[in-house]
Amino acid sequence: MARFIKQGTARNDDGDGIVAGATITVYLAGGTTGAVIYTTSSGGTAIAGSLVTTDANGHYYFYVDSEDYPGRQLFRLKLSILGATDKFYDDVDIILDWLDPVPPSA
Repeated sequence: MARFIKQGTARNDDGDGIVAGATITVYLAGGTTGAVIYTTSSGGTAIAGSLVTTDANGHYYFYVDSEDYPGRQLFRLKLSILGATDKFYDDVDIILDWLDPVPPSA
């Protein structure tokens, strides 16, 4: 088992201000099937609803486990901010492809 972290900061459209209380919903790429995510780097139960909320500084984090996704898996993140249109980030790579590394370029 290996857990990989995804973390970031939610910002306003102008990029200047952080957004506390925004939600990040994690899906499998290409749809709306919720991904299995965790709050800790080891142990614990999956987060219900595949959803995390940004803290007072606009920060969020979650973990994805390679046992849940043993092959290559991309994700889709939905950022929801009260009073704004949802934003989607497609084909996010969270799990490092350590089983089949890319060969160095010649």
